Amino acid sequence: MLKIIKDFLSNLNPDIIVQAPSRINLINPLDAVEGDFWMPSVAINGKHNPLSAFLYIKKIDKESRIKMYTINYVNTSFSIEIITEERLVKNKSELLKTLTTKQRLIYASIYRLLNMNSSFNKKILTTNIEMGLLTTIPPQSGLGGSTAIVIAVLYGLACYFNISNDFINLKDNEYPINKDFIAEIATKVEDEDLDITAGYSDRYIISRRG
Repeated sequence: MLKIIKDFLSNLNPDIIVQAPSRINLINPLDAVEGDFWMPSVAINGKHNPLSAFLYIKKIDKESRIKMYTINYVNTSFSIEIITEERLVKNKSELLKTLTTKQRLIYASIYRLLNMNSSFNKKILTTNIEMGLLTTIPPQSGLGGSTAIVIAVLYGLACYFNISNDFINLKDNEYPINKDFIAEIATKVEDEDLDITAGYSDRYIISRRG
């Protein structure tokens, strides 16, 4: 499955591809037991399923778009198909209206990043991009599926727009974007913006890839 996904995404000629792994707690796999505490955890791959969120970004000439994909297993073979495509919302006032939609994980991540980094704000508003997302982590499985999507979006955008470890363009009230800060942003996105129960292990384990 992993090879099929990578080949499919590569054939779309993206500028960047990001893979965010799932994670599991070693003591108790349930997200709800974490709260504000740390739990011994590891990032995991399945034997047949990569258990990851995949994100690609590429520059386009037309209006920015977001595409959601799914992978199906039919007659002993895999097939990937697009399930939704829509205009990518980038304006702050519009983004507030998207936090209850199916793409709320993506849009809440963009909204947080817009508010925390002025350089990103300028770059994304003046660049037309296509973002595509595919996840193989089963929903409600206790494997950090929502966090993997959030971190894939945050990390992918940070890398694409070259704001990772950018100390030159930081304003006085801003912090440099790195893997730990991305984990903290993901915490704000899930806990405060979307009211999703998860723990620090999710965010740091996935952001640091294990």
